[in-house]
Amino acid sequence: MARAALPGYANRERGDRVRAPPPPHRTGSRPVTLSALHGYPRIGHDRELKRVTERYWAGRASEEELLATGSELRLAA
Repeated sequence: MARAALPGYANRERGDRVRAPPPPHRTGSRPVTLSALHGYPRIGHDRELKRVTERYWAGRASEEELLATGSELRLAA
């Protein structure tokens, strides 16, 4: 079988052109999702990290307390 007879090949002698495939990030008329969420942050059962972070921002908790709470939650997970 001649190469020009295969689908996707152009016959240059006849001036045929092959259409380029669509960009890899699009399929059909809808774009493919380019990002994903792989999980939730470890904030604790009672939202401990959220609460200590807000206390830290307000100046009512130390940096050491904030870091210790984060470490405890990572170890517990």
